[in-house]
Order: sequence, then C-alpha cells, then structure tokens
Amino acid sequence: MGKGNHARIDDHEREARNGCDCDKCRIIRQIWESGHPVQKRIVFETLVEAEALVQERSLIERYTGPQLTNIHGNAKKLARSKKQEERANPDQMLSANEAGKLLGVSGKTVIRMMEDGEFPGYRIGIAWKFRRGDIEAYRDSRRYRPKYEEED
Repeated sequence: MGKGNHARIDDHEREARNGCDCDKCRIIRQIWESGHPVQKRIVFETLVEAEALVQERSLIERYTGPQLTNIHGNAKKLARSKKQEERANPDQMLSANEAGKLLGVSGKTVIRMMEDGEFPGYRIGIAWKFRRGDIEAYRDSRRYRPKYEEED
C-alpha cells in the first residue's frame, strides 16, 4: 500500500523480479510461489500530495497487519501525514496565496475569482481569507471526467 504516480503500481513487482531483498519484495515472491497474483488497485486519485498522504495513512490505519510492509520504519512519514491531515481541515482559513497554491494560480487570481463569484471569501482586517473546503470544492468541481466515468 502506498502513494505513487504513473506506473508506480508495478514498480514493486519489477523490483521483486530483479532480486530486491526488502520485506515487500520477499512477500511478493511468497505470493507468487503460492500461485496467486499480487492484487493491485488504485483506490484514490488526487493531484495534492497532502491529500494522498492523508488517504494513505487512513488506509494503513484501517488495514494494518503483517502484509503491510511499508509501515515498518515509516513512523516519521506517518507523523508527517498526521500533520498534513490536520492542515487538510476543510474549515482551515487560507490566505489568497495559500489558496492559490491549491488551485495553481496566483493570490491575485484567487481574489479575482472570488470577486467573480467562483467561491466565497472573507475579509479579515485588510486581508482576504478563504475556507480550504470552499477552495477544494471549487477545484474538484473543475475536474475533467471522461465520459466513461459519467455513465455510472
């Protein structure tokens, strides 16, 4: 279990075939020796690394067991993902620049988008603030979905 991109889902099997001696590759070879295939599924997709780490942490906590070799020695990574989970609070208030990072635009563009009614903003003193949940909902509403996904 883990996060990755592109063809990463196949990397561990490739490493196991090439003789890697890590715990994960040894378990993959044991699965092969038992005559079973290694099961792989993409269960979550996002472009935001913090969201990926939060989801990975949630799955690891739910399915922890001897079959999950990636949890050994990853205490620092899990602690970091817990902090990122706290930062991913939908009620967290973001500056225009922070909201812009989530959207891939400048802070000035975020303010213009808010003024155009794309999402709400809050004037606090001289600064504009934006709820993380509003920004993420806007971003998710703009996600391209191929026709085959819409048929469900």
